[in-house]
Amino acid sequence: MVNKKIIIAGPLPPPYFGVSNATKITIEGLKNDFDILHLDTSDRREELNFGKYDIHNVYLGIRSLIHCILLLLKNPDILYIPISQSFPAYYRDAGFIILGWFFRKKIVLHLRGGYFREFYNKENGFRRFIIKYTVSKSDKVIVLGKSLKYLFKDLVDENKIVVVSNGVDTELYKPDISKKDNGKFRICFISNFELHKGWREILECAVLLKNEQSNYPYEIIMAGKWRDDNDKKFGMDYVNRNNISEIVSFKESITGDDKIRLLQSSHLFLMPTSYRYEGQPWAIIEAMACGLPVVTSPKGCIEETVSNGKNGYIIHHDDIEAMKSIILKFLNDSYLCRAMGDESRRIAENHFSRKIFLENMRKVLSDV
Repeated sequence: MVNKKIIIAGPLPPPYFGVSNATKITIEGLKNDFDILHLDTSDRREELNFGKYDIHNVYLGIRSLIHCILLLLKNPDILYIPISQSFPAYYRDAGFIILGWFFRKKIVLHLRGGYFREFYNKENGFRRFIIKYTVSKSDKVIVLGKSLKYLFKDLVDENKIVVVSNGVDTELYKPDISKKDNGKFRICFISNFELHKGWREILECAVLLKNEQSNYPYEIIMAGKWRDDNDKKFGMDYVNRNNISEIVSFKESITGDDKIRLLQSSHLFLMPTSYRYEGQPWAIIEAMACGLPVVTSPKGCIEETVSNGKNGYIIHHDDIEAMKSIILKFLNDSYLCRAMGDESRRIAENHFSRKIFLENMRKVLSDV
């Protein structure tokens, strides 16, 4: 039997972020099942340019559209597109969809966020028409969780909407007790330092924690890439001004083995995100796979990922008092931390592994 030929659009790392990581996992994991043609939408500049548009982005968009035409001339069966949640990025994706429809190919859209409906509702006139028209041309639309199916209500037939959750390599991301310093409780945050990812709220919490009594000494390690020099200056100044440098430290651009070691050496993962594009953060699943309880907030389909009170806690992103109380609860109850960490690992293995993710992707692409 001849394998289906599929165009998979999307960026590859670097830079490392959700969609580029997902593209890499998808291509590598499905290359033996399908004849894959990669439509590369990568922006190789060092700075992460998500949400920033300039003449170079226009050039990249035009180049991608030309590349799409060349790949479509190779007569693929399916065009798979991880779609954007903002203009003008969606114009490029709309172009891919129209080209795929023109060449009479099956079209699979994959939304890796939770903002699409709000994005659509805020548009009007011709731009809203473009969104509705192009989405309606799809044969399947993939969302990250059941709670996100509503994003495409009245835009595409409900039976075309399928759920494929993110998944990480649970053989790579796994607990390692030997890496933990039993003399110090380590709390970690891993994300790009977007304004709404929760890093400022964690700093506020650290100030409240400073004078609290706990059974163990602790530290908070915040790792990621700064998007803005002013944010970086604010973070450093805030730590020094509030005398929390002995508690809080920053690590920049952590990836690969360094990220895994940080998770394995930590006891608790924090991400009180209010990021509007949030879907199902990879960092949360990676932390769960490494056996960490998670404290986060109800964005995207996070509430389908973290089970409140079982493997972590869901709080409002700016409820600093609740965050402080939960951290103190873990600091003073090592059994609770271990039990919730074990549950995180179980959930990750049973629902959010790379194997399960690829099995689900394989099924969607085979059945379309």
